[in-house]
Amino acid sequence: MPAEVDFLFLILNSIVTCMCAGTILYNISAKQLEKHFFYYAWSLGFLLYGTEIFARAYSFHISIQTLLMLFAFILFLMGVWSLAKGKNFLLVVILVFLLDVILIIIFLSGIIQFTTMLILSSHALFLPVTISILYHRYLFGRNVDKLALGWVLLYLSNIILWDTGWIIDCFAIFSKLILLLGIMDYEFVILVERARTAIVSTSPSPITETMKEGGLRLILPPQLSYSWSVSWMEKKIHQNLKKGADTIVFSFQDAIPNRELQRMRWMNPEKVFIFHFSTSAEKMKSESTVFPIGLTQVGATLSELIRKYSNTDNGCSIILSNLSLLINIFGALPCYIMLLNKMGALREGGVDLLAFFYPETHSDKYVVSLFENISDEVIKS
Repeated sequence: MPAEVDFLFLILNSIVTCMCAGTILYNISAKQLEKHFFYYAWSLGFLLYGTEIFARAYSFHISIQTLLMLFAFILFLMGVWSLAKGKNFLLVVILVFLLDVILIIIFLSGIIQFTTMLILSSHALFLPVTISILYHRYLFGRNVDKLALGWVLLYLSNIILWDTGWIIDCFAIFSKLILLLGIMDYEFVILVERARTAIVSTSPSPITETMKEGGLRLILPPQLSYSWSVSWMEKKIHQNLKKGADTIVFSFQDAIPNRELQRMRWMNPEKVFIFHFSTSAEKMKSESTVFPIGLTQVGATLSELIRKYSNTDNGCSIILSNLSLLINIFGALPCYIMLLNKMGALREGGVDLLAFFYPETHSDKYVVSLFENISDEVIKS
């Protein structure tokens, strides 16, 4: 009876692992996730991992199980390091592969027992991926918590509970479900990577006493018209081009027509960048970098731009084309907290954040005073 229970849970573990692969692919096809190598690598890795568990349940040859497991973990490792841009990940992959081959040769020669080989190979497979994920946890903070927790639990399950039958499969299934949630949340890291690649390289200059202080400046247009704001942005771009500064425009939904955004971009494609946040995800890919709209996406992109442009020679201006629209979509308090968290970095890095704000679109007067109080300057035109 216990053997039958062990077998059933092993098959269930295999099914859940393959379902993780299918869930990731479905979300990519439904455009809930980016078409990024990270997701494809983990999806295929889960599929191979699930197949390996199935092969283990039906006692396939050990070499087949080993190869399936090895290639699955290589895909996991490559997926994580595709975002870190690590130059040495291929070396790590080769070392893991060679180590497992050496362990298999030693086992076949009778020097070590099968149990010892399983424990050593588990460390060899899990440890490099664990280090990679924990490194990403250090870089990106709490956004990687679920991914790190799921993987560490899976690692510990395979090391500590390796000979407990159905119990290890229960823990493995639980760990993989947390891991899947973490992979779905990895959109944050993808966004930061896209923000990095969307702008040209800018080298920081030494900090001096005369370094310009940045901050948040609210622009209060005289009318509810995109044409006025577009005209203002074009003048600002001209000013920045004269002093060699970059301009990054955050466009939200379809408040500004694409033709206007294109015209701004082509004033100088090397110095002007358009980041388009929208639910209609595929627009203007050749002219702008497109993100799904959300405070997490906006905040992550802002953080990366502030980090990149902090204390550079010419600096940059980041323009939020319609802060009021964000407030009306996501609420005043979440938007306030998001901006408040950026204020220190903006001022310290000398980065200008210019936000178009329309008081007449907010029925509660406290919203207007809230954002005017947090800003360094209110520009009434």
